[in-house]
Amino acid sequence: MSARDCRPDPRTLLIRRDDLDPVAWQVLLRDGHLVPLRDGVALPAGVVADPVTRAVALAPLVPPGCVVTRESAAWVHLGASPTAPPDGPVHVAAPRGTRAPRPRPGRVVTEADLSPHDAPPLGGVRVTSPRRTARDLLLLAPAATARTLVPRLRDVGLDLDLLHADVASAAGRRGVREATLLLSEITGRPTLAAA
Repeated sequence: MSARDCRPDPRTLLIRRDDLDPVAWQVLLRDGHLVPLRDGVALPAGVVADPVTRAVALAPLVPPGCVVTRESAAWVHLGASPTAPPDGPVHVAAPRGTRAPRPRPGRVVTEADLSPHDAPPLGGVRVTSPRRTARDLLLLAPAATARTLVPRLRDVGLDLDLLHADVASAAGRRGVREATLLLSEITGRPTLAAA
């Protein structure tokens, strides 16, 4: 069996482990016909993953109405990173006030206030924008993770001036003081809230 015989996800060229016989999956990976993207998901050799491909790879772990957030959203936008491993649990947010999905292995669910601008769809999967992702990383992720990922999000359209304004407007919420100081450290300039 070759990579041509696999049934790729119709939205991308993704091939999931469950699409193949377990032995065929292992042989195609071993022989380099498939390249792992994340646990149980691969691409044909030579195909480069883009944000839509990475978003669709997470689709089975994103319940209807939920949004990919935090480190998982950074992985969708940026690709692999030591602080946002592709095989870690997928962070998703349910809209505040709705019933959160049941827990399941490989998924962490929180509640969040999200506007449609905060989480546009990528390949049919809603993912926080680079701006909202950076804000969430500053407020919710470990400082080392934010230090690594927030500067990289500039490469995919993050406007640091808008991020400074977002953090300043969140004054009074838990974690904002730490996020303000961390953003000042990352950008080398004081935020409005720290001034």
